[in-house]
Amino acid sequence: MAGNTVYVQGSYVDVHDNEVVNLSIDKAGEVHVGESVPRRSAMPRELESNRAKGMLAELVRERLLTGDWQPAEEVTEWQLAMIAHKVGEELGMANFWQVFGGLWGKKPENMRSNYNRSLNTEAELKFRKKLARIV
Repeated sequence: MAGNTVYVQGSYVDVHDNEVVNLSIDKAGEVHVGESVPRRSAMPRELESNRAKGMLAELVRERLLTGDWQPAEEVTEWQLAMIAHKVGEELGMANFWQVFGGLWGKKPENMRSNYNRSLNTEAELKFRKKLARIV
């Protein structure tokens, strides 16, 4: 962040380029930028079915998730939101933004917003086809 001015206001940081990111500090004093909520350490009950585990295993096999169900490094925020939406729909989950937000340490409203912003883009349509083959 050389050359940027950082203003801290509550739990948000303005990096002087109009980008506001969430800042959290854990008990050890380590700073985490971009993680809105703490990740769940256990698998959410909504994802404990064999069908859900099978879908997640396929996402791991395709390298979209890691072996501990976390997003792979190269997966973007909007792709993560697309994954949550697709798996949630397939499983008939009414609260999938909350479930996946908790699992991945993301704010549900940010995930929903990322999903909505990605709709009807060329990249989204391509990724949606990929997800349809996987899930």
